[in-house]
Amino acid sequence: MNGAVNRQKGFTLIESIIGIIILGFALLILVTGVFSSASKSHQATYQSQAATLGHSIMTDILSRQFDEHSDPNGGAYRCGEVSAPDACSSPNELGRDSSQENGSPTFNDVDDFIGCWGEAAQCTSGLASYPLNRLIDSSSADEYKNFTVEINVAYADVDNRVTVITQFKKIDITLYASNHAQYTFSAYRGNY
Repeated sequence: MNGAVNRQKGFTLIESIIGIIILGFALLILVTGVFSSASKSHQATYQSQAATLGHSIMTDILSRQFDEHSDPNGGAYRCGEVSAPDACSSPNELGRDSSQENGSPTFNDVDDFIGCWGEAAQCTSGLASYPLNRLIDSSSADEYKNFTVEINVAYADVDNRVTVITQFKKIDITLYASNHAQYTFSAYRGNY
């Protein structure tokens, strides 16, 4: 007979426990990396959506007349000119005016858009709150349900110094993209 001892092949209990602990640490590191990059991957989507929404809203606002006292038909007169029937709105009159069409307020000049559009809880400036689907169409509002849009319009010089009444209005649009980020867009609308 052979004097060799029969040896069992396999892992001991201590080796198995050490292997499980090492595997646990490796999985912890892997999962932490995956979850942190997954949450950051939404930022690019929100940035893209914010850029699209901000550009769309700004284009819509800039297409409106400078002031409610300007000629709505394209420039026969501008408010504040000698030949104009009315002076431009004073700084404390900026905001929604009383013009209505079919029972809904019209947005005929740039300062009619002043307000917070979307989730009122996101608004920080104390502006009046409105649902987002009153600013953009309802089907688009569903695509931007996590966005809140804050719009402010004020008279300004091109040097960004706020004065009484000038030939420029500065439009600031701040988009709050859920809890991911805040994006700001600014433009000037001249009285021309």
